[in-house]
Amino acid sequence: MLALSAVVALLGGTGCSPQNDLFERSKEAVRHNLKDPESAQFRDVGRCGASDFVFGEVNGKNSYGAYTGFKSFYSDGVVAAADVEDLEWDRLFRGCMVEMARHTAQISGKPFNEAAEVERLNASFAADDMEVPMEDDLSSNESGQ
Repeated sequence: MLALSAVVALLGGTGCSPQNDLFERSKEAVRHNLKDPESAQFRDVGRCGASDFVFGEVNGKNSYGAYTGFKSFYSDGVVAAADVEDLEWDRLFRGCMVEMARHTAQISGKPFNEAAEVERLNASFAADDMEVPMEDDLSSNESGQ
């Protein structure tokens, strides 16, 4: 969770209107899936690089009026998935980290090596016993890199 907080601190600034709009649309999409939409509490909301992928955690009330605890969510500003299984959330988060590294390399003009980035992330998250999947479709979107 510390890594997620660091990413949110880097990406979750509030000065950019289009970003705030994306965050609000994503939160609304998440609220739409809750039993009590008005009870939604959000934390650690961030954006994956320049994409429209928003992630974070949401807490909401159940039909008994009790908060259920914070659950991971992700959204593209139109649809949202909450209470994501841990393995699926981890896969999505790590894919997001790879995309952020790709974006950073692109704007800095540096070459990007997806396999090396995946290896670096796997080493840094080794305690999780998870691996970042190679995304062939992501690689094909970047011609010449």
